[in-house]
Amino acid sequence: MVFDANSGFTAGNNTVSLSGNSWCHNMTWTSVTGAPIVNMTAGMQLEVWGSISLDPTMTINGSVTARGTEVNTLTTNGCSNGTLSLTVNKENTAGGMTLTDNINFPGLNFVHARGQLNMSGRNINMNLFNSTSGVGRIMDISNATINVVFWNVGATNVTWVNNAAGSFITSRAFTVNGLTYPKVYCTTSVNEASIQNATFGELVFTNTAPANNLIGLIGNNTVGTLEFKSGAEIRGNNTITNLLLAPSKPYTIRNTQTVNGLFRFSTPDCNALGELRGVEGTSATINFGPAATRDLNNIYLLNMTAAGSGLPVTVSGADASGNTGFDITASGVGARYWVGGSGDWSDPAHWSNSSGGAGGACVPGVSNDVFFDANSFSSGSNAVTINNTQAYCRNMTGQARPSIQR
Repeated sequence: MVFDANSGFTAGNNTVSLSGNSWCHNMTWTSVTGAPIVNMTAGMQLEVWGSISLDPTMTINGSVTARGTEVNTLTTNGCSNGTLSLTVNKENTAGGMTLTDNINFPGLNFVHARGQLNMSGRNINMNLFNSTSGVGRIMDISNATINVVFWNVGATNVTWVNNAAGSFITSRAFTVNGLTYPKVYCTTSVNEASIQNATFGELVFTNTAPANNLIGLIGNNTVGTLEFKSGAEIRGNNTITNLLLAPSKPYTIRNTQTVNGLFRFSTPDCNALGELRGVEGTSATINFGPAATRDLNNIYLLNMTAAGSGLPVTVSGADASGNTGFDITASGVGARYWVGGSGDWSDPAHWSNSSGGAGGACVPGVSNDVFFDANSFSSGSNAVTINNTQAYCRNMTGQARPSIQR
């Protein structure tokens, strides 16, 4: 099936409609005029039993399935318009598809159901990649740079070529069960990650927005470097070389996290405390390997156990009870007075050591009494927001009436 300069497309006369299921061997679009549009009726699909070559000026909407026993090619030629669901569902693993160029198609949903798929060395930008069928698949993403909104891959009946060496995946929602990934950046700040039974060289949660029920790991993962730019929960037993947590952010730990390299959770002095807590009634343990090192400062600790080498673990911050294996030194005491009108609790510019004094004092911790008084607010400016960190104090006294908002 060939569409070319002689296909007669002109503006207003450039639409190919598929109202029923259709079939072809190769589908080739080349040197077409009139910016053609392909529209497929919902529920209908085009089966292609050969290779696919698109045109950069075309728009394609609908569902295309690659079938057969051949190893065919997909060439997008820069096509990026439309909403296309492309499924590779070959008869067996002798058949497959090889990408011959890079893909920059934001509306592309790519499903790998059966057969070979070779994306090695390509730069790929699309909406979704899904390969969870559980039937025979051979996948090669080595040295590929992949940017998607949704990534969902299962390990059942899949051959993972070269352990994806050199690949780099950036995805908002990231769901995996098994396999090896050299480098993954996950951009979500909500519960859109489900990561278990997998191995990572580097796994970074890059979103700095306040986390909302983000569960970073489900369990049974091995990670070289695990870094969070915002708060998160870590579940299951995991083995981590370097665990890097963001200053002043809250983290919930379940089960046992074994750290064999650097554990960094360091909040600068006078900033809001970081928080590390276990779930009440459950085991929450950081198990330090013999070569583990620590960079820990200004942490609120609750229901946490330190185990392994180098005990007790020395840390400054707040002992909120239920902790074992830590030597916790309380952060500074003293009164803190709010100054400067509306602002965020974690901003030192709004805290003073005296009523109406200069800002820049340390953000309150659990040992500090805080005061809102006649020198705290100007007329119409009384909002105290808690947006970026957790907030703590010992006693709170309000002669003024702040509007405290989360």
